[in-house]
Amino acid sequence: MTMTHFALYDPASGRIATVVSLPNRHTEEAMRRLAAAHEQKAIPCSPDTSSTLHWVEDGLIAERPAAPRNLDALPCPCRVEVYSHALETTETYEVTDGCFRYADLPGTYTITVRAFPWKDAEFTVDLEGAQ
Repeated sequence: MTMTHFALYDPASGRIATVVSLPNRHTEEAMRRLAAAHEQKAIPCSPDTSSTLHWVEDGLIAERPAAPRNLDALPCPCRVEVYSHALETTETYEVTDGCFRYADLPGTYTITVRAFPWKDAEFTVDLEGAQ
């Protein structure tokens, strides 16, 4: 059976909520109803479209840009999550000025930067001493 793929997205931001696959004979009416029920729009897409890799820009599916891995040049606003490997805890920070400074106990930390439409960036840092 031939399937048609659609991305449901927020028309204000372009953020893709989900990708739906439907048999061709049910496609148009089902997508209209589904999009209306969730106050979203639907756009045809390829089966490999993903909300983590893509967004809708100017009415077209586009690849989300890579977020910078430089804590001195972050997108604004963004959310930075710091996971402590030693404590197995995560702290979340809102960044509004493009810079993030972090000082903690020596150890290994995984940093995740989230700022739509950029792709999430994740990297590890090792702190040798309190900053």
